[in-house]
Amino acid sequence: GGPHAACLTAWSMPLAFLCALGFAVVQVNYRGSTGYGETSLQSLPGNIGSQDVQDMLLAVDTVIASGLADKDAISVVGGSHGGFLTAHLL
Repeated sequence: GGPHAACLTAWSMPLAFLCALGFAVVQVNYRGSTGYGETSLQSLPGNIGSQDVQDMLLAVDTVIASGLADKDAISVVGGSHGGFLTAHLL
């Protein structure tokens, strides 16, 4: 969702299902997400499609480098602003 939203550290049946199938799940609270203060929120306007995409790519690179994900087996999903980001990442 968003762009001004946040991923929560709460139970999620859809994410638990993906984990049960063997997928690693990464949810990114990119710059501009709620929860980081007004400066973070205001950093996104004018940078949508670049700053948020850079943060998503950094998250993907980090999980690959740590061995938690295979660079040849990455999938991205999202709705609302997450769908917008998904289109940028494909």
